[in-house]
Amino acid sequence: MRMSFQFCSEPTVFYRKYRFFLIIFISLLSLGYVFYRARVTTGFSSSKEKSQETQALQAFHLAERQKQNTEEALQRIRLVPPGLDQAQAAFQIYREKASNVFFDPALFFQRLILTDQDIEYFQARLLDFASLKDLQVTRDNVPEIVEERMALIDFLGNYVLEKAGDSTTRLVVDSFVTMLIQDFPAEMSPTVKRIVISEKMDFIRLLTVIEPELAAQTLNSLDAKQKEHLRTNYYIGLKARDLSEEEYQSFVNKVL
Repeated sequence: MRMSFQFCSEPTVFYRKYRFFLIIFISLLSLGYVFYRARVTTGFSSSKEKSQETQALQAFHLAERQKQNTEEALQRIRLVPPGLDQAQAAFQIYREKASNVFFDPALFFQRLILTDQDIEYFQARLLDFASLKDLQVTRDNVPEIVEERMALIDFLGNYVLEKAGDSTTRLVVDSFVTMLIQDFPAEMSPTVKRIVISEKMDFIRLLTVIEPELAAQTLNSLDAKQKEHLRTNYYIGLKARDLSEEEYQSFVNKVL
């Protein structure tokens, strides 16, 4: 019993003798841990703030370069004599720059000025199906004229979306309707018909984004086969408008 008592009492004696030093040691450990956590947290916050500052600076430089690049493109258009040549130059420059990350399409169209004659000229080009005659189109071979027409539809669609309220945008919308209700010429080959149907898909999508009510009316005016081909793109246009579920369903019901 005595040996057991002495064995058990030794830690107690040790604790009493060195209690003061143990308290100081544990306190220092605790204080060190607190400082360590604070430093790690501060360092993490500082790194996060620096990362946010870097991203903001990069976004600023990108926006400035986009603005400069777009202004240069607009200046190139102004150097062309007014008229259809200038309208054609605007389209070609847009086509050249559209995929460039340092180009701002919104700014480009906001500053671009087109006349009624320009819009009529572009519509006439799209109605010129003779240029599509005898084309051979495959997945690996898309003729230049087809790519050009696709780019022109994109050009006109973005022009309307960015120039809301401009008098010329009404003409563009009307031209979309004209293209949609246009009948296929009897001599049109199956290949060309497929190209035109593909273009109509773009027209109905853009028209739905711009004026869904008019798009629904136009779609309902087409024959059953064309309506079936184009209905999916009508739905895609509705999705792009950020409608409520009730509004979306209402427009869907209009073309059932």
